[in-house]
Amino acid sequence: MPTRILSSDDCERLVDPDSLVTALETAHAQLAIGGAVQPVPQKLRVPGDESPDGPTVVPMSAFAPYLDLVAVKVLIDAPRNRSVGLPAQRSTISLYSATTGECLALVDGRALTRIRTAAATALASRTLARADSSVLGIVGAGPLAREHIGFLRRVLPIQEVRIWSPSGTSAAVLAAEVAGDGVRAVAVEHPESVFAGADVVCTLTPSRDPLVDPSWILPGLHLNAVGSPPRPGYREIPGSVVALADVVAVDARQVALAESDNLVRAVAEGLSTPRASPSWARSSWGRLPAASPTPRSPSSTPSGWGCRISRLPPPCSHGPTSPRSASSPTLAADGHTRKMATDGSLAFQTYRTLREQIIVGQHAQGSALKEEHLAAELHVSRIPIRSAILQLENDGFVQSAPRRSARVITWTETSIVELFDVRLSLEVLAARLAAENAAAGAPTAGLAEAIAISDGALADGNPLRIAEASTIFHERVVELAGNGLLTALMRGVFGRMTWLFYLTSNRDPQTQSHEHHELLEVIAKGNARLAESVAYSHIEMGRLPSLALVV
Repeated sequence: MPTRILSSDDCERLVDPDSLVTALETAHAQLAIGGAVQPVPQKLRVPGDESPDGPTVVPMSAFAPYLDLVAVKVLIDAPRNRSVGLPAQRSTISLYSATTGECLALVDGRALTRIRTAAATALASRTLARADSSVLGIVGAGPLAREHIGFLRRVLPIQEVRIWSPSGTSAAVLAAEVAGDGVRAVAVEHPESVFAGADVVCTLTPSRDPLVDPSWILPGLHLNAVGSPPRPGYREIPGSVVALADVVAVDARQVALAESDNLVRAVAEGLSTPRASPSWARSSWGRLPAASPTPRSPSSTPSGWGCRISRLPPPCSHGPTSPRSASSPTLAADGHTRKMATDGSLAFQTYRTLREQIIVGQHAQGSALKEEHLAAELHVSRIPIRSAILQLENDGFVQSAPRRSARVITWTETSIVELFDVRLSLEVLAARLAAENAAAGAPTAGLAEAIAISDGALADGNPLRIAEASTIFHERVVELAGNGLLTALMRGVFGRMTWLFYLTSNRDPQTQSHEHHELLEVIAKGNARLAESVAYSHIEMGRLPSLALVV
């Protein structure tokens, strides 16, 4: 296969913004769960040159085994270029097949870096900022600022943009460019005016000294600190601002702690520490929607210089009290905060559609899921299809192999027996722990709510809704158990449970509902041993009807 050469103009023309955000979402999720590798870059300097503005070569690499791709980006950071009218940073990305080693593409990094950076900020803001964020503040007025405004308007209901630039008139020029389409854009005379009343602020300058005063950071603000280059002595926010954050999220924890002076200096000054809170320097924000990004180009491989900070509003403030709604699906729990996609994302919608189609038999067991056919059928690009298939594989619905179409798994006697054996081991333990926690005072309202959902589905009579409601009840039992490792292990089981519940919908649903009520009752009473027995009996009763599907 010949190596493709892509210029910055090619990148501007080919990149679809929405698909890129989806791709980044999957890439960060894979990085968080170990499905992608991004080592800390080793900077190269001219021997003997210790000057703060001396040229630095930064080779960056990322390996995505699930895509069979390797990307290498070589960045030249040369601040002295500014004095002669040249870009301070230049980069080139090369993309390789991880299997054959062939070079698939060489890409000029100028436009791609700018676009990818803005897309990452959009992903972070969509995930961490309040969903009703309408006022955007921008510090800086260069090409990166322009790109950020465009991406953020795609993911948040922005109605007003405030721009300040240390270079003066450029803020007014940018404001005139981006105004319109229901958005008011104004240039302000002081950076403090950018923050006053803003919901989201982006700092996009190569500043050596902090530009932000901690007194400007009000509850509910989401701050993207993006502009600092990867070298000591450059930071846009002081440690005192980092110390105010309820959540600090970075693209890659190790990389940020090695390269971002915004964070390195905050730690050195004793104003923040990665051990002080589990929310400090989270390594991913989106699977962190649960679960999903598909980096088919170097633009979607993870990067780690940006720092995103959210300060939550007080409980009595107007609007949501968390960065995203608590109803957003969370599909992993192993110490990271990860979401695949919020309910409104294309990746999650595609996943839900394909999952339902597999469960109800629209895609038969053993059938191939051809990306091009699915994309045409669902009227989406291949990127959300790949993201959805990746999550379907994680959930046990499909099997995939490099350069081949994924296939819907086929239920066998062995796979059904294995599923029930795992359930008997894990869910019986969950029932005991849930009862013990209830006896210690833990609320069981979540279980009661799940019972109500199940009863409503039963009245509706829709087999798929009944199956999903039954799974919700089992999820709530595991949730009440309060064991993080148990929860993580069960996440790969719940999807297959829903599938089998649907396939065995000829069982008497009233009997199963009665068993759910009985299990709720013994857990609520705190009777741990009886909860074990009831859970064991309830699960085992489903084994023979399930085996009848394949025997």
